[in-house]
Amino acid sequence: MGSSAMSKKTIVAILLIAGLPAAGLSSSVLASQERPGGSPGFQDEGQSQQASGLDEGEVLEDFINIVWLISTKRERDAWGSAVTDEQKAAFVAEFWEKRDPTPGTEVNEFRDLYMRRVAAANRKFGNEDLPGYRTDRGQFILIYSEDAILEQERRRLSVDPEAVNPPGGSEGDRRFRIIWSIDPAINPYLEGIEQVVFEQSQKGYSRTGRRLTLDQDALLAHRDLQALFALLLAGSRTVTPAVTGATVAGNEGAGSGGENPATARLSAAGEAMRQLIDEGVSRQEIGLRFETAYFPAPENNTYMVVAFKLDKQALTFADVAGVGGSEVAAGEAAVAGAGEAGEVGEVEAVGVGEQEGEAEVADVPLPPAPVHAFGFLLQESPAGPEQLLRQMAMEFLVDPVEGTESASRTYSFGMTMVPGSYRLAWGVIDDISERLTTLSTPIEVPNFGTGQLTLTSVLVARPPMREQTESIDIDKVYEGVRIGNIQLDVDIDRHFQRDDTIELLYFVMGASIDPTSQQPQLEVEHTLLHGDSDEIIARLPTQTLNYFAIGQQIPLAQVVQIEPGGSYRILIRVKDVVSENELTYEVPFTLAGEGPAQ
Repeated sequence: MGSSAMSKKTIVAILLIAGLPAAGLSSSVLASQERPGGSPGFQDEGQSQQASGLDEGEVLEDFINIVWLISTKRERDAWGSAVTDEQKAAFVAEFWEKRDPTPGTEVNEFRDLYMRRVAAANRKFGNEDLPGYRTDRGQFILIYSEDAILEQERRRLSVDPEAVNPPGGSEGDRRFRIIWSIDPAINPYLEGIEQVVFEQSQKGYSRTGRRLTLDQDALLAHRDLQALFALLLAGSRTVTPAVTGATVAGNEGAGSGGENPATARLSAAGEAMRQLIDEGVSRQEIGLRFETAYFPAPENNTYMVVAFKLDKQALTFADVAGVGGSEVAAGEAAVAGAGEAGEVGEVEAVGVGEQEGEAEVADVPLPPAPVHAFGFLLQESPAGPEQLLRQMAMEFLVDPVEGTESASRTYSFGMTMVPGSYRLAWGVIDDISERLTTLSTPIEVPNFGTGQLTLTSVLVARPPMREQTESIDIDKVYEGVRIGNIQLDVDIDRHFQRDDTIELLYFVMGASIDPTSQQPQLEVEHTLLHGDSDEIIARLPTQTLNYFAIGQQIPLAQVVQIEPGGSYRILIRVKDVVSENELTYEVPFTLAGEGPAQ
């Protein structure tokens, strides 16, 4: 039996799963108008600034200090390598792009919110020697906002009789203490903190007392941002959340000429997500099946892929371009040619019945069904309730012909994550009928940097692996699975035709390095077994490999002892020759067609 090894170029392309922000760095922070009048008792102590707080030159000169509290070590190191203005400008653009909650739009709400706080800090606390965003009081504003401050009290400290009086000064050292009364309900990171105290020194006001968390996680935990997160979904900017009193940008013209269908659809998705997160109530109007897969990513992160299929009987395939366009639900028409790819397991759709198609409709090419995948990635916080790390709002089209008569082809989206425990609250909505499904799934993201011999998830696809030139987009739904620079025709049902070729892709992690060659030495073997027994059907030749990315093709046409309708397994055996550690992994698959008569 022949096998196909991947080229060196393909292996390198697969290994370079880089440039993807971790989930905690692409958190959705939706626009809110913070209290326009500032906090009670505030007086502007800094010099007057422009509305942005800084001009372009000042931003490029000191950008990493402006965003120090919300930056990562990797970003700080990268800034040190940016020398020219062009390099610095590119860094700034990428920094904000990673944190844009609504990519593809003109507005970056996270950047605008943060820079408004920078301007406020400069205006109130900056001086000739130190910009406001580098002062202790300014940094509190950057993370917790002025809304966290209920009132300010200024007390004079006791006189120091030994202090040297400045020319024209009075006896003693006139120093003051600033006391901010805090609203701990506005942010779980402020729990138990009623006051924040700053004492005056020669260098300005320094915070004293209890330690505060000053980072991006604390910023994102702000009560109003979390409320907006739950209310504004799928890129909608037409909601005015009463809970925050905030008006969200982009609402111009709303309310005239009737309700915008897109707005109604997004409102329906938002309400369904609110029910899922707050009440634990899911919706099941479109059959949805999915699985997750995990692969290594830079800096000991993990790249998670969510691959899924939809019930085509619950989707609406319609031509909405013209007034006279016809709308045809999949359950009301036979999809010509869709059954040729073989059947998959039943996809259940609650409340959607299957109707017998009519012959004359079967010959009419159906347009694709417009669908949105939407939702949130959440993580438990030691300081309080779950934190919303990422918003998802991705439009894609479901082809009526691809897949089987009942189920769509496999689609997927992905994201880079720090290993740990999460909850993925997400769903899909048919843009035309507004049928939708929501579900909540606990996610345990593995750590591949432990040094133990292990396999990643195994992708099972049909060839060829297609190399892509454009960078991977974490805000896009792909056909099949996109990993690194490779796109694969993955079928999560692992359901193949008798003459198909199966393409396997996986990574071996934690293998030892040979001290002589400075490369891993891996023995890799693939064996085909019956699904219900350990009877060997075929065994591919054992390979000795010196790389971690493993690709293997299995041409089923060359396997004699398999039959249509049968269930089978691929047994993967990997031995680390250097350490002599060994592991096995099984991948099930089925063949289309009816089995032999009993």
